[in-house]
Amino acid sequence: MSAPDTLAPGPEAMENYVRYSLDLLGVALAPEARARVAATFANNARIARACLDFPLPAEVEPAPRYDPSWVEARVGGDDLGRD
Repeated sequence: MSAPDTLAPGPEAMENYVRYSLDLLGVALAPEARARVAATFANNARIARACLDFPLPAEVEPAPRYDPSWVEARVGGDDLGRD
């Protein structure tokens, strides 16, 4: 089952979103910078789409909190670039 396409707005909608958000925050950006921000948001939406489309069974529950020691114990410090 795929998530709704609300995470895949067109380029014009994304540019409008960035423009209105910057206006609300009172941030001034050059048009070229606004275009780059809109492109980054569009890429983030594409990545989010891949995550949301990943099928998970209904009985799967999220972890209550992130515990890095769990990862270190199973992966090892060398693989995480810490040792």
